[in-house]
Amino acid sequence: MEAIDTSILVYAFDSGSRLHEKASSFLEGKLKEGKLGIAEFSLLQFYATVTDVQKVHSVILPDRAAKIVNNIYKSSSFLICRSNADTFQNLPAKVENSPLEGNEIFTMGTAQALAQNGIKKVFTANASDYAKFYFIEAVDPFSFDPPSQKLFQSRVIPYGRQFVAEEDVAAVCSVLRSDWLTTGPKVAEFENTVGNFVGAKHAVALSSGTAALHAAMFALGVRPGDEVIVPPITFAATANCILFMGGTPVFADIEPETLLIDPIQVEAKITDRTKAVIAVDYAGHPCNW
Repeated sequence: MEAIDTSILVYAFDSGSRLHEKASSFLEGKLKEGKLGIAEFSLLQFYATVTDVQKVHSVILPDRAAKIVNNIYKSSSFLICRSNADTFQNLPAKVENSPLEGNEIFTMGTAQALAQNGIKKVFTANASDYAKFYFIEAVDPFSFDPPSQKLFQSRVIPYGRQFVAEEDVAAVCSVLRSDWLTTGPKVAEFENTVGNFVGAKHAVALSSGTAALHAAMFALGVRPGDEVIVPPITFAATANCILFMGGTPVFADIEPETLLIDPIQVEAKITDRTKAVIAVDYAGHPCNW
């Protein structure tokens, strides 16, 4: 048996969501295939979410939301997976990279309740939330298809091809519906995560790569008369950030094979006025650091 979690149910009933039709069709199709599992945790979260004007596009009144939940409880199309004492027993042994943080405890409760009922696959719009719970497979039915072959057959080379999953969209919407649009708790969370990942004592989030380069030049104390060596193949901000501080960008040529800044050319450009070197990893290739 397969299962769904809160996100699928919310999208299916949130008529203002751009995933409403997809979620409704997906849920209808799955129910035609057979019985679906759903954790009691998910039903509680569903009620709390759809009745909160900050969390959905089309809020559902409490009475109607309660009726929906009651109908699911009574329906023979759903297996309600309840939690028991075993749900929280030996938790560290059942979770990778423990301990749990924030709302992960609810995801764990959902995953464990499903697993205790023999369910090994859950459909969710937030598949990454289940990464720590190795005992259940999380599948996002709304994930985008791979880039079309037409993109690569085009005569125009695209500047970039981004992959934005529904969980990314949901994360952004969560912030937009919160009381914080700038300098909120997500900024500190992001800074701490990046700092821990790279092993840095401090990490500061900025509005753009240009702002980050500008901040780096400020931190280095670049001023008029200073020179900073840069590659010629890069975004304009690499040189502009030096000009912002009154310094002078000095271009060192690239290696023709890699298109990366040539260390030999860098060495030839160093003078008494050289303050720093900005090396740029290009097209997926790291520089010869």
